[in-house]
Amino acid sequence: MSVKISTRVSSVQFAGGNVKLTLVTDAESVSRLTRADLSELQGKVVTADLMPESIEVVTYLDEEGKPTVTYTCDKGVWAEHKQEQINLIDEEQLTPKSDMVAIADIDKFILSANYLEYNGDINPKEVVQGLVNGIEMAQLAEEQDVSQSYLEDELLKARKHFAPYTLASLAK
Repeated sequence: MSVKISTRVSSVQFAGGNVKLTLVTDAESVSRLTRADLSELQGKVVTADLMPESIEVVTYLDEEGKPTVTYTCDKGVWAEHKQEQINLIDEEQLTPKSDMVAIADIDKFILSANYLEYNGDINPKEVVQGLVNGIEMAQLAEEQDVSQSYLEDELLKARKHFAPYTLASLAK
């Protein structure tokens, strides 16, 4: 039996060399399964791919509270701008600021951006468009002659790369 559901990690406990994860999902996500199906899984070894629904973006602020890196859009072309001489600032003088960006928002950004510069091994726009069109990740991986886990890892790298750009686009 193979089931794909979205869950929330409710708790994590570390004891005796084991980790106990409690995952919670809404009833609708598992509505196609009977109580017997779910009971059958209890105590069994299952394979789970844990992937975040959002990505953390850490922005470092200088002593004046200004971000050391900003992202701007000019005629549909996004660019990253680093403060001049940022490498001269002592790390201890920087204040980290954390924000979360939903993967759905990152995917919307990837699809809507006119021009994306990305030096990864995949074309993230092509992969996200395939997913939006209902193509399974396994099929997309097969079409690109890579493993599914490799394609998933590369897409996560691309999403992390574009997360700060997405955050900037949402702030406008």
